[in-house]
Amino acid sequence: MSWLYLWINLAVISIPLLLSFDKKVAFFRSWKYLFPAIAGMMALFIPWDIYFTIQGHWGFNPDYLTGISILNLPIEEWLFFICIPFACAFIYEVAKAYRFPFLEERRAKLCFALLGLAALMVSILHIDQAYTFWNFLLLGLFITASNFSKLKIRGQFLTAYLISIFPFLIVNGILTGSATEQAIVWYSSEAILNYRCFTIPVEDFFYGFLMLWMVVFFLENLRAFSNK
Repeated sequence: MSWLYLWINLAVISIPLLLSFDKKVAFFRSWKYLFPAIAGMMALFIPWDIYFTIQGHWGFNPDYLTGISILNLPIEEWLFFICIPFACAFIYEVAKAYRFPFLEERRAKLCFALLGLAALMVSILHIDQAYTFWNFLLLGLFITASNFSKLKIRGQFLTAYLISIFPFLIVNGILTGSATEQAIVWYSSEAILNYRCFTIPVEDFFYGFLMLWMVVFFLENLRAFSNK
């Protein structure tokens, strides 16, 4: 089972990478915006990850790692923040290219506003759970701030996010112990609400939402700026 986390990352990115040159989607043309967008997201998530690892709010099982670390994080965790957003941005671009049904923008913006408000309320109510508090606080703040943007991408993003839930359940399920004797990524019970979907802490669904929304939001802003 050694190196399992690495193999998960490679499996996640392999299909989107191979299909990046599909003529209708032409995902490779978005890379010049995507990778800076991922870097912008990582500027928040990597320090957060490092700090939480040091504090013991979560950690990584060495039995499933290569043993290579950078700034106290396994190399697999760094790759996670590249491979997962890459794959989900691909789903977003496919949803746009093939005109998947999506929520009308006005209603999608209202959903974002309500989600931002709800996230802030959850953070206030759970100050003592570090992951819950910071996860929902940052989600609420970023969603609220980004809702002032005039870009009409929220409905498309919600469609892509809902599609990504299925692979998310598989990947995050494996990472949190659904297919192994011990979890690859573990969480302190004191840092979370301890409500789980199968083996996945409920906070992870919103953590993923924040991560992916940041990437798509930055990507589309970079694209809009370059087209001026």
